[in-house]
Amino acid sequence: MDRRRLVRWGAPLLALAAMLSVSSCAMNVCPAIAYMYGGPAVVEFDPALPPASAVESCFGDECEPVAVTAGRVDEWEVPQETPYISPDSIPGGEIRVLRIVASTATGVVVDDTFEIPILVEPEGVFGQCPGPFRFDTVVVEWDAERG
Repeated sequence: MDRRRLVRWGAPLLALAAMLSVSSCAMNVCPAIAYMYGGPAVVEFDPALPPASAVESCFGDECEPVAVTAGRVDEWEVPQETPYISPDSIPGGEIRVLRIVASTATGVVVDDTFEIPILVEPEGVFGQCPGPFRFDTVVVEWDAERG
């Protein structure tokens, strides 16, 4: 009797399993959408820079830093526009490296490149697809004792 049930329900169960397998594969397919982020990169220093400090920055490793004006308390926004980004680059968030130069009354305390972290909003049925993104804050640690 068990064998008859197996023969009777085996084919429909196998068909159902195959259908679920195919549908789960279809749900895991991500759309071919390229997301762009045109907003600024935000830089924050830890510890905070003294009030009379100057900050220069630009997008890329080998770029020439340009003065950045302070935004909110101890935050500097580096816009994705010329002169901070190369004129032949598209301001879409594909350059994820900042060169940052910070100076206090005693001289240069930071001159380095930093990777820009990103925050991604996952998409898809199970959140398996990359979605829109934005830059997260670049936190620059520096030695206040030296500066």
